[in-house]
Amino acid sequence: MHPGEKFMMVLASTLNLDGTPDSGYFSPGNRKSLADKFDYVMQGKLYRISEESRDKEVKARRILGDRMLEVGGGFYGDSMLTDLGGSGLLDLQ
Repeated sequence: MHPGEKFMMVLASTLNLDGTPDSGYFSPGNRKSLADKFDYVMQGKLYRISEESRDKEVKARRILGDRMLEVGGGFYGDSMLTDLGGSGLLDLQ
């Protein structure tokens, strides 16, 4: 990636397209999932979410193994990011 380049990140509690919880284990097969729509998929825990209401900025920290990733940007989604029951899209810059 380069400075100023945009990408899309999806935060979801499940990879099942119908929203049902998954088992937590990867099961390769013919079943379609949210992962099929992306080139790169990773799993981790959300550590902290902060919202800056003055400019609709959202920052999320995600723990990925022994690394922490912090991302931020404008939030677009069908639910509040802090709900974590649905998925949200972050338009990151």
